[in-house]
Amino acid sequence: MSSENEPVEVLEVPDFQLERFLPYRFNVLADLLSRSLAAIYQERFGISVPEWRILATLGREAPLSAGEVGARTRMEKARVSRALTRLVENGLVNRQADPRDNRVAVLRLSRRGQSLYRRIVPLAKAWERELLAGLPAETLQALDQALDLLQTRLLLLRAGEEPDNAAD
Repeated sequence: MSSENEPVEVLEVPDFQLERFLPYRFNVLADLLSRSLAAIYQERFGISVPEWRILATLGREAPLSAGEVGARTRMEKARVSRALTRLVENGLVNRQADPRDNRVAVLRLSRRGQSLYRRIVPLAKAWERELLAGLPAETLQALDQALDLLQTRLLLLRAGEEPDNAAD
C-alpha cells in the first residue's frame, strides 16, 4: 500500500523545462514587473498593488462600480473589496449610492486621490521608459503586437471559439 509521503519516481518528460514554459515565464515576468514598480508607490505613497490598480482605473474611467473596477483590473471581487475599503478609509476614493440603483455604489477618486494619481503616473511612466530603453523600436513594436495577438487568442480559446486562420 502506497502512502502520499513515500518518495516517488521522478518522471522525465522529454523537452519540458518549466523555466522555458511560456505561462511560467509570463508569471515570473509579471511578478518581477509588479514588485519593481510597486516599490515606487508602496514605499513613497504607502499604497498596495491592488490599490494602485484601482486608482489608475478610476483615474481614467470614473465613475465605476466595484464590479466594473474588478472587471477592468482583472482582480478577484474580495481583493477589490479590501483595496477599496482601504482607499475609502484613507480618503482617496469616494463611494456614493448610484442614483439609478441604490444597490450599486459609484466610485470616483477624491481630490486627494486625484492628486496622488497625478503624482504617481509620471513616476510609473518614467519607470516604464527606463525599463524599455534597452529595447530597439522594432522589438517594442513586435512585443506589443505579440501581446495583443496572445491576448486575443486566449480570449477566443476561453470562449470556446477557434479563430479564423487567414494565413492558411
